[in-house]
Amino acid sequence: MDSVEVKERIDTVCWVANIALLSMKRYRSILEDPKMFSTVFPGTSFENPKIR
Repeated sequence: MDSVEVKERIDTVCWVANIALLSMKRYRSILEDPKMFSTVFPGTSFENPKIR
């Protein structure tokens, strides 16, 4: 494995980690805000969600 391949692998790992963190933060904000929750999951109770 040469240095270019190592750099590309590190870039890939960083990209995947960043996407995972951004996704987690977005879902957390949706699940904490009743208005956002009702927009994403219409007709689902915010107090006792059963998302299918």
